Amino acid sequence: MSLTLLIPTLNRAAFVERALRYYGQAGFRGIVSLGDSSEPEQAEKIRRAVQAVEGQLQVEYRSFPSPPYTSNAPVLLEMAQAATTPYVVYAGDDDFLIPNTLEQCTRYLDDHPDHSAAHGLSLVIRLGHEGAYGPITQVNYMEGHVLKSESAAERWQGYARHALSTQYYVHRRETWLRMYQDVATVPIQYWGTEFLPCSLSAVAGKIHEVDRLSCIFQVNSNRQFGWTTHSMYQLALEPRWSEALRAMRAFIVQAIAETDQRPSSEAEQIVDKELWRHLMIMLQAHYDDRYDPGNWFSNFKARFPWLVQLVRILRQVRRNHYRRLSLHQLLDPRHPSHADFIPVYQLITTGPYKNDLA
Repeated sequence: MSLTLLIPTLNRAAFVERALRYYGQAGFRGIVSLGDSSEPEQAEKIRRAVQAVEGQLQVEYRSFPSPPYTSNAPVLLEMAQAATTPYVVYAGDDDFLIPNTLEQCTRYLDDHPDHSAAHGLSLVIRLGHEGAYGPITQVNYMEGHVLKSESAAERWQGYARHALSTQYYVHRRETWLRMYQDVATVPIQYWGTEFLPCSLSAVAGKIHEVDRLSCIFQVNSNRQFGWTTHSMYQLALEPRWSEALRAMRAFIVQAIAETDQRPSSEAEQIVDKELWRHLMIMLQAHYDDRYDPGNWFSNFKARFPWLVQLVRILRQVRRNHYRRLSLHQLLDPRHPSHADFIPVYQLITTGPYKNDLA
């Protein structure tokens, strides 16, 4: 396969070992690029895990000491620069990308040069406790992006209004390098590590979804950065917040203006409106989670969960994204995603049960 999986990791040897086992067993035929910023003890465990799949999986191991590498953005840039395949994709060390769907995505991009990325259906899973192995207690469908407008501004608005990461989508290597070339100028978590590269992904071209399971995300609180432990307000207190936000804004404005061949002033108005909206929504959501979990909307959701679920289903039906992807349904051999899901399920639920938060 003409694809490199980019997996940065930091002190999570158990997850890396699990991921390598999965890709080896699933017959992944591309290259796994492993960027390790772990402390010595964890790094040694990861190197042993790499040795364990030698001959079964092609793994390129590189060390990225932390410091100076304090986020995954520069790591992902250097890993992509070293990649020799025409396509790359980010894979979290605790997540699973389905090899057959990845290959289908590369074939789609081969045939559609006006597209910047392709992906399949995504699931979010939770275990009964922290760690790499144990019972799966929750499975939810997560809606991805389908951005087909000829306008870069409209594609970017589509991303910004549903700002879930596009990094798990298959991209051409040159697109990825463009997405990450300016991350050093935006030295703030989320803005530099996710929002900027994902914005440029949407600006660069259309984004397609294939109707097949592609990515299984595991939710963990034990990670370097995430919205379960951080907030937009905390980011705003960072010393270089203003500098980073201005730089990111300028890069997105320039990309939209150049791609659409529209005046910079017009692109600036579009970006300001959507960034302002995004900030308001994120600040309110993070405030409610931390300080006002009993607000009227939360109480409404608690009293009428069936109505909230109905609204979600109707919204997804309208967008042609509704999928029957509950755990019960996925375990049914007749389900179209069963064959892709069951290897992940078996690996997690029958693996070593130990109190290991690595």
